[in-house]
Amino acid sequence: MTGWVKELLRNYCNKNFRKLRSLVAFGRLLSLHIIIMRFDRLFFKEISIIE
Repeated sequence: MTGWVKELLRNYCNKNFRKLRSLVAFGRLLSLHIIIMRFDRLFFKEISIIE
């Protein structure tokens, strides 16, 4: 009984872990994109000030 429950729990955790990992990867990508956009804006502001 406990072995079966443990196996079920492990399978459930593995599935959720994969989902979580993909979600974390997506979040990281999104935050990176936002940071790059902000940096670009600052960079363009600096250029316009110089000109």
